[in-house]
Amino acid sequence: MDKTQHARGESYWSVRRKIRQHVAAATEMHVDVSADLADDVLSVPECQNFSCDNSGPEETVTEVIGETSQCGMMCDDAECTFECESCPDILTEQMSDVSSVFSSDYDDDDFANANEAIKSFLTSWIAEFNISLTAVTALLRFLQKYHPDLPRDARTLLSTLRTHDIRPLVTGGELWYCGIAHGIKQIHQEGKLNTDERIISLQFNVDGLPLFRSSCLQLWPILCKLVGLNIDPFVVAVYCGSSKPADLADYLKEFVNECTDLLLHGIVIDGSTFQIKVHSFVCDAPARSFLKGIKSHNAYSGCERCHVVGQYVNNRMLFLDIDAQPRTDDSFKSMVDEEHHLQLSPLAQLPIGMVSQFVLDPMHLLYLGVMRRLLYCWLKGPVVDAVQKSQRDLLALGNTYLANLPEEPVRLLNWIDGKPQNFVCFCCIVESLY
Repeated sequence: MDKTQHARGESYWSVRRKIRQHVAAATEMHVDVSADLADDVLSVPECQNFSCDNSGPEETVTEVIGETSQCGMMCDDAECTFECESCPDILTEQMSDVSSVFSSDYDDDDFANANEAIKSFLTSWIAEFNISLTAVTALLRFLQKYHPDLPRDARTLLSTLRTHDIRPLVTGGELWYCGIAHGIKQIHQEGKLNTDERIISLQFNVDGLPLFRSSCLQLWPILCKLVGLNIDPFVVAVYCGSSKPADLADYLKEFVNECTDLLLHGIVIDGSTFQIKVHSFVCDAPARSFLKGIKSHNAYSGCERCHVVGQYVNNRMLFLDIDAQPRTDDSFKSMVDEEHHLQLSPLAQLPIGMVSQFVLDPMHLLYLGVMRRLLYCWLKGPVVDAVQKSQRDLLALGNTYLANLPEEPVRLLNWIDGKPQNFVCFCCIVESLY
């Protein structure tokens, strides 16, 4: 043990413990130094006076340091001695270099840098592999035994905010607004943003989400997705209340203001300006009528694509005129058809198409809409007895090519329910056979 260690009041084993802590950080510089030192030690000429009756596994660099800090040190085995009196001077010099590197070259600043490197690695690792906070907290509790400067909780590591700017709405409920620009910059920090493209197209979704069966409490989030990137959507805002927001203007106030600014000035990321465009709004029929401030899809003037007026027949709303005048973005913002509107939507202030950019999704229209209604009519409707035999023939024929197809017609509905692709596959097989 050198004088520097004595001056610090540190024993040799204290220094060795710090060495192990530092090696566990696995920083590139320290790994390279350890590898170089290991190569140097292993390249030492063999000592001619080394005698040991018990041949054990080859010692690692740290074991050599711990057991041979000076010549002639006894091994743990009493019959094994390491006599280096006639060894070349290079052995003593190399062992001195190893001890000096591990004991004196690494000061408090190096350990602090190692801890920062661990924090940076864990932060990116959590984001990349979607690690749960519970698992990260358990890992930090273990690492803190060897790195006391690391936080004990994942929320501290990720700098999770303890307070949020939650705004109560006048008509009831609360709104938390995160922002569109914040989500885009977060995607850029994760390295998932394509910086070669100077135009960012955004796709929005708004829908209701019930939280409990025994309560009417529900969420109405605003989600955003970057078109052209295979990444998950991010949250723009979340409303929580006992029902959907009663005041549409109050609900969309921050969203409309930020959208207006982004569409006009773009967003600046690392000194580069990216143009922002709204690609579309993807919502189901109730959410579309809510956002656009129009009547429901089953109202007399509820059609979103043309000026057809529905007819109420047999407890159903039918739209029979297929040649009605189409709706346009200009006619919508001018509110030409007053029977179609309930209020002027705040989204009409944005330079977007209130008709053309609100897409009609096939999941609710076809798979869970028309197709599901037809299946109920065919399998449980008034005409089920008349077509029962033909159904059995088709199902038996299809069962030859689809092993999982139900044999009984009454089981087909349960098999297809919620999985319209099954029925599409079945129809393709039947059509190809005929």
